[in-house]
Amino acid sequence: MLKENDIAPAFSVPNQDGHTITLDNFRGKNIVLWWYPKADTPGWTVEGKGFRDRSQDFLDKNVIILGISCDSPADQLAFKDKFDFPFDLLSDGDRTVSVAYGAIDGVESEYPSRISYLIGPDGRVQKAYASVKPAEHPAEILADLG
Repeated sequence: MLKENDIAPAFSVPNQDGHTITLDNFRGKNIVLWWYPKADTPGWTVEGKGFRDRSQDFLDKNVIILGISCDSPADQLAFKDKFDFPFDLLSDGDRTVSVAYGAIDGVESEYPSRISYLIGPDGRVQKAYASVKPAEHPAEILADLG
């Protein structure tokens, strides 16, 4: 995993709508980049709902939420629509972003680990979360933001 003060690796991946999203799209903002093993699975639905239900709190702190998994854009769209998530879900189909961020050991791994990062406006990792509890994680990040 990356550590605090590491420069977050650049990425360019499609979101649920097939639009290309890059890390540079969000320079000047804080970013929560959270991995989930598979779209529309119980634990990660809970976490996604937690981010959704606190989305105004994150916006008030100038924070962009980005979910990411190895699912296809179509699967991400279905997940987003089903739960009315107000944030992008990114598709890391070739697993390169997940490898760069330490969410999986290699492109042969089937599912990424349940990790997340808080990335600062300067593109550096402010906090790395090696283990998360889906129901508590959104509140944990908000507490870390102060």
